Amino acid sequence: MCNIGQHELAYNGPYNGADKIMSKKIERLTETAVRKAGLGRNGGVGMHADGAGLWLRVSQAKDDGLCKSWVLRYAAIESDEERRLRKERGERQKERQTGLGAWPEVSLKEARAKAKELRQQRGRVDQN
Repeated sequence: MCNIGQHELAYNGPYNGADKIMSKKIERLTETAVRKAGLGRNGGVGMHADGAGLWLRVSQAKDDGLCKSWVLRYAAIESDEERRLRKERGERQKERQTGLGAWPEVSLKEARAKAKELRQQRGRVDQN
């Protein structure tokens, strides 16, 4: 993976026969979009992607208000042997989620910084 501007590039390896690079937009959300999340036709309740695993979760509060919180979604670390066994069983990789804090206490900028730090820490773990 490499970052170029606001796009994250991922190489599609030989597993699917494609030798091309695909672009995924990151940093999709704006402060205005975060502030207005939950005001749509269906109430906007659900998950809103910012990219690179960072999501804004909007849920209904008990007092008919909205709760907004930041979540980092990522795949569990697994060894080569675990990966091989999982693929033999036809299972998908397990997803994990880490809460980064509630909005507005944690701003979009702060959530992006926290997510970046956690991804870097995870990268160091993966390399060992």
